[in-house]
Amino acid sequence: MSGYGAKPSPPQVELPAPSTDNTMSYMQELEARLERLLSGIAEKDIIIREVKAIALESYRNGQKAGAPKATRPSFKQALVASR
Repeated sequence: MSGYGAKPSPPQVELPAPSTDNTMSYMQELEARLERLLSGIAEKDIIIREVKAIALESYRNGQKAGAPKATRPSFKQALVASR
């Protein structure tokens, strides 16, 4: 964007593609990606530990909650039913 009062676009960050082989667990891949992103930061070990703890807590909360239950038909189902 250019022009008067226009905000500059944020820099584009290229993230690595997710791994397609299953040799690395999700947490190992997360840690490896964080290592690359945070290289040169003194507190990276603390940041990585905290991010992994948050990811694990989120996973466990999702496991406890179970799969979401459908409470109403989807738009597609409603559309098909109305024909």
